[in-house]
Amino acid sequence: MSDQAEFVLDCSTTIAWMLEDESSQSANKAFDALATGRAWVPPLWRTETANAMRSAFRSGRCTEKQALQKLSNLTIFDIQISPYDLGQMESNQILQFAHQHDVTAYDAGYLYVAMQMQLPLATLDKNLRRAAKAAKARLI
Repeated sequence: MSDQAEFVLDCSTTIAWMLEDESSQSANKAFDALATGRAWVPPLWRTETANAMRSAFRSGRCTEKQALQKLSNLTIFDIQISPYDLGQMESNQILQFAHQHDVTAYDAGYLYVAMQMQLPLATLDKNLRRAAKAAKARLI
């Protein structure tokens, strides 16, 4: 996989692929990289992405059938659960890491994976992008 892109994917970028009104150039760049590459995610990505699509359905941005289909479509990509997981840390360590980088505990998971795997992070979240830059993590 050395000639193919590898990166850490967060929920904000994933949702931008699925909802037209959230589309962005950065998300499209990550999508193009994933066409021939691999993305790594923390375990919370699945739940967070499903919840975001539930919210999109409930707010009328898509039908339930569309939300389910879009989630199902993600299985064609090489998206792997990272071996690095904040869930393996003690709660106080998670809190300290999130506080150190001034992000939510959820977003800390994505930053932690990117830092541990030394891979760029694909995120549209402004706070997470700021934290990644401050931590000298690469961004897509």
